[in-house]
Amino acid sequence: MSLNIQGIVSSINEQLAPQFEEKLRSYLIQQDREWLIDQIVRLT
Repeated sequence: MSLNIQGIVSSINEQLAPQFEEKLRSYLIQQDREWLIDQIVRLT
């Protein structure tokens, strides 16, 4: 069975997403609350 590039990227993303989320949460929990609020405001 041959996958196209979208299928390959999707498969890799599914595998790496939990690790990425864990690392991101670990980093964010160490940040200053005011900085976090500022970043959230910038995203919205």
